[in-house]
Amino acid sequence: MKYIQAVFECDPNTEVVRDILADALAKNGFESFLSSDNGLDAFAPFPSYSKESVDRIINDFIIPANIQYTVRELEDRNWNEEWEKNYFEPIVIGNSCIIYSSFHHPQGEYRYRILIDPKMAFGTGHHQTTSLVLEQLLTMELLDKSVLDMGCGTGVLAILASMRGARRVTAIDIDDWAYENALENIR
Repeated sequence: MKYIQAVFECDPNTEVVRDILADALAKNGFESFLSSDNGLDAFAPFPSYSKESVDRIINDFIIPANIQYTVRELEDRNWNEEWEKNYFEPIVIGNSCIIYSSFHHPQGEYRYRILIDPKMAFGTGHHQTTSLVLEQLLTMELLDKSVLDMGCGTGVLAILASMRGARRVTAIDIDDWAYENALENIR
């Protein structure tokens, strides 16, 4: 799917301005955001982008700010995979679990080694919510328990629950990419 990148220059370039802008853009089809030295970079699937909507957001901005932007079309590729190949480093959870990808060669002894390959799904363990749940799973008695991983992404939570002895693990996601990626990672 083709994406566009909108580069916003904000004056003042404060966290409040960027947060309000990102929230408004998210309600209008933008999916991901990066803070920059000058403001905010926002990414949207090409069919979701509407110049009129972005102009309205800027013209009706709820606090005083001067916001300018440019838009460019990005080449069609798997941006999540690009991010994971270039920025995804193995992550250690507690002292006993490591999450890594096939292009990593992690050193050290870990009781739970979770191999996931980059695809268009979330769940590398780097996001705080995922890492906190992983930490919690390491402390829980899961033997013979049933576990539900709702919005499973890569399936990393389901994988750890299974490794920790859960009798039945159900992993669910509404995104086709995530579903396929979780199946690959679980195998």
